[in-house]
Amino acid sequence: MPFSASELVGVDNFYSDVASGATGSLALNPHSLHVAYGVQSAIAVATLPLDIYVDFCRDKKVMIKIDVEGAETSVFAGMMRLIQEVYPLIFVECFDSSRLDVLKPLGYSFHPLDTNGNFLLTPPGFLMP
Repeated sequence: MPFSASELVGVDNFYSDVASGATGSLALNPHSLHVAYGVQSAIAVATLPLDIYVDFCRDKKVMIKIDVEGAETSVFAGMMRLIQEVYPLIFVECFDSSRLDVLKPLGYSFHPLDTNGNFLLTPPGFLMP
């Protein structure tokens, strides 16, 4: 999709990682490679909340992959209606797991996938194989 997930409809700076191509973010995350290499080139990108997909996703099995280099709070804020109405399965890379706590009141369970900050977030009633 030609936009970045966020809590707001608008335009923001996307800091691309031109050194390695491995990371990029709407925020200058101090742990990102683009900051470590001192490369802070930015391009303007459209931002949209994922809640715009609620009607499309309703009555479907939905899985969402989130790897946003520190912008998890904004992405979750922009998809709360989608989460509450669709209850997608969510794979997320998040190095500060407290950012995931917003899903606990909704009944989500957290399953660490490795030691690198990757989690499977399962909605209530999801049966693990």
